[in-house]
Amino acid sequence: MPVDPIVFRSVSEGELVSAEDIRSRFKHLETFVNGGIAKSDLKTGSSEFEKQIFDTRHIIRPEFYSIANTRIQGVSADVFYRNKFKSSFNRYVRHEITGNYNTGEGGFSTSELNALPFDAWQPIDGMSCTVVVKGNTDVTAFVNGSLYAFGAGGNDGINTQLKDRYNDTGGSTEDNPINDIQRSALRRCLANGRIIAVFVLYVDNLDGNGPQKQPLTERRLFNRGERSYPFRKAQISFAEMITLTPGPNKVSYRCIYRMLEEDNISQKHVYIDNRNFFVDVHYK
Repeated sequence: MPVDPIVFRSVSEGELVSAEDIRSRFKHLETFVNGGIAKSDLKTGSSEFEKQIFDTRHIIRPEFYSIANTRIQGVSADVFYRNKFKSSFNRYVRHEITGNYNTGEGGFSTSELNALPFDAWQPIDGMSCTVVVKGNTDVTAFVNGSLYAFGAGGNDGINTQLKDRYNDTGGSTEDNPINDIQRSALRRCLANGRIIAVFVLYVDNLDGNGPQKQPLTERRLFNRGERSYPFRKAQISFAEMITLTPGPNKVSYRCIYRMLEEDNISQKHVYIDNRNFFVDVHYK
């Protein structure tokens, strides 16, 4: 049963989208994902338009919890919401709901990052608010926020055993001139030196200019390089004075997640936890 093209029709620019239209799309998507996918829906040919869409890295061991949330979020990932008593997974926000930025091997380019549109940066859950300013004059506000974040789940592509890493002498063999364990360690070190996510504050005065980036609040998070280098876990904090105009203003701390390539496995998740976000408005 393919996705119904009538339900998922294209929306033209300027067309009004009703709430019922959005609800019907989600209802159809839930039905499709939760049992409506047939083998015929998966193209697995060898031609340009029929490529194999699954391999072993897409197969994730399922985990079952006592209480399930039947709602879904329409993303392609091994992450879904579950409610488990006293579980840290109830708190984490992961990168699948943030914007992403494909950098290639060239790394994070500041100029390209600054040129990205504001909607490429996705607000972090729990770190956004709308402030309605009374009166007819501008006011200042002090924004203070912090979060705990780290990257995890990446793979060096070699998957050496921990005991083999411990016993590795760093030597080579006749059949393998470059030791796999040493190559694996090098890949983890390289992955550890890459920036995996960037955070920044946006302020939208709803004056028609759209959300404006506050450059001094930009913070960058380094990858962990598989399960190594726990010191890469970071406390991200910022403080900034902003100007708010009469009427509603939208303030949000946002994130963009780095991808080398679409099929790269060295970077996988960004975990965001323990969020605090304060906006203190100062009237004259």
